Amino acid sequence: MSKVLSGKEKPFDGLRARAIVLLTHRTNGAEVFLKMTQSQPLRMNRYTAWKYCNLLHTALRYGTPQILELMQQPPQQQLLYALSNYWAYHTDALCGCILEYLQLLLHKISFHQNYAFFTGALEADITKEWDLDLCFQLCTDIFDYLDDLLTLQQSIFSSLTLQQLAVVTPETLCRLQPLINIAAECSILYDQASNAMATVCGKLPPIDVMGLCNRFYALYQRLRGFYCSLQQAKIILKMDSVPELSTTVPDFLAFSNSSTCGRQPTAPPVWQVE
Repeated sequence: MSKVLSGKEKPFDGLRARAIVLLTHRTNGAEVFLKMTQSQPLRMNRYTAWKYCNLLHTALRYGTPQILELMQQPPQQQLLYALSNYWAYHTDALCGCILEYLQLLLHKISFHQNYAFFTGALEADITKEWDLDLCFQLCTDIFDYLDDLLTLQQSIFSSLTLQQLAVVTPETLCRLQPLINIAAECSILYDQASNAMATVCGKLPPIDVMGLCNRFYALYQRLRGFYCSLQQAKIILKMDSVPELSTTVPDFLAFSNSSTCGRQPTAPPVWQVE
């Protein structure tokens, strides 16, 4: 663990990190993982804290589901809040990224607490038979989640100069490494949001879904910008591929059930009023 979360400005070894995450599936693996990661100098070294966020993010996605269950307990969340408060007092670019990453992790934990049917990797089967209110709220919460992901990636790219992004160095890769998890979550959340939006827009009139549609379109544009930036960092991160979006944004208003407007209560004709 100390090698993966070393205090040097270099990326952690992917094979070692993967082995650690796989070991969480053993008996008591989640407890051991949290105990070992939290024993590292998460306040003394910014690079250790940065890698800790990335490793915890990976474990929440691919580790045993017990990690999510444990992280939903108040003592574990209080630890993340305490770390957030600590790094909030530091003003350099990386510390700002650490703060945003910790806030993202807290948001992820809260999201899974509210929507337990989502796996750690954010897989779920959204169908048209779902309750309308649930789908509407889910759209809003997914948009909030995507906002946090896109804010973090923007801060990561902004913390590096064009010269740093043009050269493959351990320092640059250390900063960019979390983008792999961020891109994966953006991609699947976009798909889940699209499914939920199709369900909502198929049951409500345009006037009721206009706000959701406008927010979706804004996130679509931000995602396109992120994937474009990621394309430039693809070689540095040794990514096989970068998520892609359709060239045109989905027209959810076309799915909107305008006929529902006709079912609204109306006043009786004047000749029926006594």
